[in-house]
Amino acid sequence: RSVDKGTPTPKPEPTDEYGIPLKLKKNAAVATPKPAVLSGMQDQPATEMAKPVAKRRPVPKSKKTASRKKKSNAPEAVAPEVLENQATKELMLSKDDLSQGVLPTPATVRSRIGEVENPIRPLEYRLGVSLQPFTPKGSMALSNLVPYDLADAGTNAMVALEGQWLPIRFDNNPNLEVGPFASIGYAQFNLALRSPTGVQIEDTKLHAIKAQVGATASYVLPKSPLWSVHANIGVGRLQLIQTSSVSYADSSSGINFASVGASGERSLTARLSVFAGYDLRIALSRPSVGTDVPNHNLLLGFLGNFE
Repeated sequence: RSVDKGTPTPKPEPTDEYGIPLKLKKNAAVATPKPAVLSGMQDQPATEMAKPVAKRRPVPKSKKTASRKKKSNAPEAVAPEVLENQATKELMLSKDDLSQGVLPTPATVRSRIGEVENPIRPLEYRLGVSLQPFTPKGSMALSNLVPYDLADAGTNAMVALEGQWLPIRFDNNPNLEVGPFASIGYAQFNLALRSPTGVQIEDTKLHAIKAQVGATASYVLPKSPLWSVHANIGVGRLQLIQTSSVSYADSSSGINFASVGASGERSLTARLSVFAGYDLRIALSRPSVGTDVPNHNLLLGFLGNFE
C-alpha cells in the first residue's frame, strides 16, 4: 500500500460527551466577567443571573453641561495686565465704597492703619457755675477817716462762672487730662454805715469781684469712671467796691492772691457733673490797713461738658 506523506492529517473537531461536534463562532465576542463580578455572582441563584441588565437612560446635553458648570470651581485664568488694572481701581476706591468681604482682585492688598491721635483736643471745654460762702476780710476806710471792719458785713453767697479746657491727654495715662481754667465770681453786701458825725448812711453796698486763672488737672478713677479728682493752681485778684448815695462813702480796694485747690467730681450724665472742692488763697501783698483775702474757701457747683 502507498501512503501520501505530503497531505497533512486533519485535526479532529472537538465534540461533546455525546460525540456531537461543537461549532465555535469565530466572530462572536465572548464577554469574560471581571473577577470582582464573578465573585459576587457565585452567591446569587441562577434565576437572578439570567435577568437582563437594565439599560441607562441617556442624559440630555443641557443637564450634562449644567452639572459640569456647578462642579467646576477652578478660577479662570486672567491676564496679568487685567489684574493690575483692577487692583489699581480698587486702591483708588474711597473707604465708604469698600465692601466688607474679600476684594475681587487677589493681587490687591489693603492694610488699615489707625489714625494718629492728636494729644490736643481743641474743641473740648467745660463750663459751670459754683457757689461759695464768702465773708469779706480786712478793713475799708470811710472817707479816708473812719476805717471799719469788713467782717461786719456778714456772709453771703458768691456766685462764680467756672470754665475749664482740658486739651492735653497722656498716652501712657489716658485717665489724666491737663489744661487751663478760669473763674470769675461776684457777691454783694448791704452795709449799715454812719458818718463821723453819727448820721446813718443809706443805700450803701459792697460789691466783691473775684477773678482767677491757672492750670488744672483732672484724673478719672479707673475703678469708678463716674468719679474724678481735680487739682488746680493759679493766681487771682479780689476787688471790693463800695458804693453809696453820698459821695464820701464811695471807696474801693483790691488785693492779689495765689491759690491752690482740690475737688471731687461725680458725673450724672455724659454732659453734666457735680463737684465739691476746697480752695486755699494766700494774699501776695497785703497793706497794713485795707482789704484782705479769705484764706479758706469751700465750693459747690456743677459743670457741663461741651465739644
